[in-house]
Amino acid sequence: MSWDGGTIYGHQEGDKILKSPVLDLSVISNDATGEVNRYFAKYQGLTVNVYPSGAWRVKGSFHKYFNRGEHNYNNFSYLEFLEIYNDLIKTLRINPKQAYISRIEVGVNIIPHIPTRDLLTAFTLHKSRPFNSVHAKGIDFLEVIYNEYGEKAYDKAKQYRQPGQKFRFEHYATKSRLRETGIRKFEDLKDPDIYNGMGEILIREINNCLIIDSPDYSKLTTRQALYIKDWMNPNYLGRLSGEYIRKGIKRVREFVDTYDLNSIHEITTELISEQILKDQAYTSFHHPFLTMVSKSVNPKDTYPVFNHLDNCSKNVIPGTIIKQCSVTGLDISMQEPNSEYLTPIGLRFYKENNPDKYMEVLSEYGPYDPSLDEDTNFNRIAHRIRNYVSDQWRSMRNLERRYLGNYSLFENEGLYGNRAIHALLLCNKNTIPCHSNQV
Repeated sequence: MSWDGGTIYGHQEGDKILKSPVLDLSVISNDATGEVNRYFAKYQGLTVNVYPSGAWRVKGSFHKYFNRGEHNYNNFSYLEFLEIYNDLIKTLRINPKQAYISRIEVGVNIIPHIPTRDLLTAFTLHKSRPFNSVHAKGIDFLEVIYNEYGEKAYDKAKQYRQPGQKFRFEHYATKSRLRETGIRKFEDLKDPDIYNGMGEILIREINNCLIIDSPDYSKLTTRQALYIKDWMNPNYLGRLSGEYIRKGIKRVREFVDTYDLNSIHEITTELISEQILKDQAYTSFHHPFLTMVSKSVNPKDTYPVFNHLDNCSKNVIPGTIIKQCSVTGLDISMQEPNSEYLTPIGLRFYKENNPDKYMEVLSEYGPYDPSLDEDTNFNRIAHRIRNYVSDQWRSMRNLERRYLGNYSLFENEGLYGNRAIHALLLCNKNTIPCHSNQV
């Protein structure tokens, strides 16, 4: 999850920005009178305007600024934002306590479980408004706009002509909606609680979407097929309003649940939640070197112990960095290069080539429902595997909040329990901690 960009402004001290040695400022003046209207510059993804009154406004992407203005394709973490925070203050010569935020954008990138174009096709509504297809700045994206906030979904790999799949979901807030986030000044973006709160808002907004799987029309009546086709048609949705759309949304959600047409929504939400949880692990609330462990698998009869985990090579067994599922430990080299967990592709591979391993996975993450087709079963099993990691992490986070302030930082004990292993996996992808022999 990243602070993608926004708008910062101030009512004074514009003269300090004019003295910045790195900004190549142009003068925008009135042709008739020669009076200066404003000073203007572009720098590393930012647009800077300074007015004769001393007021100023900076708009653009913090993410692009981090990449020297070239792109915002990669992930941009909380720690990386902190790296450029002081640099921005120095470059722009602004006081963060007198620099206000009028707009903020936050987004998250994921590797989707299906092609990104198919995922975007499944997006229909946010709350009661249809997503609109927009083409701007060389990119196609879906967008829904309200008075003071909005949501955007698009193909990040296609935007930068990169191979593979990368989906991005964004939320922006302005004016009174900013009060919900707790953001008022530029310095607020450093607050880890505010950063974590924005993650919760992102998850809430993806949950507010209506994302519908493409159904097997052969299993539907003609009337049902026409009904679901209408609800997957943006032109149809755009004509609805008032009480009809409210009742219709309730009915279509029931229809989607009844016919299991919500797997894309559920899996995408889980992938976004997992990525946000990983990024939150690097705030001060979840420092990567302080990992919670437990002596019991039952949180009701345990107490939290925190071990100091130095995130360096001495804590990894040489040769253990392999392409494997973070949950099952199985080889997943047959899947997409960026996949982290066993997917339907991997499940099919094991069923056909290693039935014993497949049955082990099935016994742990099944059951297999013979009344459903094979693809649906594979999707459900893969979903449970992904869920396992995020559920463990949430359990750890809840325990940490419950016992915050009542723990020892340097307890001389080993790591205990699956929660510890999966916490490490989240911080050190696909590596095995050196203390794993004590688990």
